[in-house]
Amino acid sequence: MARAAQPPARTSGKDQLKHALEQNSAALAKAIPQGLGISVERVKSGTLLAYASSPYIRKCTTASIFQSVLKAAQLGLDPSGTMGEAYLVPYRDTCTLIVGYQGLITLARRSGHIVSLQAHCVYEQDEFDYELGLHPKLHHKPALGDNRGQMVCVYAVAHLKDGGYQFEVMSKSQVDSIRHRSKAGRSGPWKDHYDEMARKTAVRRLFKYLPKSVTLRDAMEHNDAVEYGDINIDALAAHSDDNVVDTTADVVTPEDRIPEDDFIPEDAGA
Repeated sequence: MARAAQPPARTSGKDQLKHALEQNSAALAKAIPQGLGISVERVKSGTLLAYASSPYIRKCTTASIFQSVLKAAQLGLDPSGTMGEAYLVPYRDTCTLIVGYQGLITLARRSGHIVSLQAHCVYEQDEFDYELGLHPKLHHKPALGDNRGQMVCVYAVAHLKDGGYQFEVMSKSQVDSIRHRSKAGRSGPWKDHYDEMARKTAVRRLFKYLPKSVTLRDAMEHNDAVEYGDINIDALAAHSDDNVVDTTADVVTPEDRIPEDDFIPEDAGA
């Protein structure tokens, strides 16, 4: 008697993602900017690390994960989240990419216009003062010990190639106003790395006054579209006392996503 045909073995989501990354290696290699020393294998390993570390990412579609990873590759950022450059963040079953604090720092330094860029959180026990006007200045002496109190504000400082500098100070209420309008405000890096995202918010606001490369401008536009949709966050922080609106709409898909015809799905050739 002939045996009944066995049903094909189901592949795991991780195996599907690995297969999709392998099938689309050429697209990843083409996306990575030259001269950064970033390999396709590094992008792949970072992707799989992020996938393994989050049960929510594992619920996202393979295609949306790849789109997010492709964007990270285009920006030359590590998608694993371990370096703070970029994070894979789920919205329902769709994966999106959010640029982290370290990612903005990395892109700013690559632009060639900025010598150094840093941001710090200020706590209740710190010594902090700043002045604006014709002779702006900023002074911050962090308190020693582990008990520095609650965070009260955050600031970012950029030293420019021409010798000048710019700084931006934001209160915690201004930062929280931005957070509550983010589609990832209750999860992801805002939940797990609040201080880092607060520093990123100050850096993002400081960028209004700084020269930007095409890649940095692209990263900012992508991040704003994914996190905030049509909200103008440059004007948002100036109205921190306004009523906070919790945004829960679906994620905005970046316009520069890879055409579907160019993406090879995980079951291609099966």
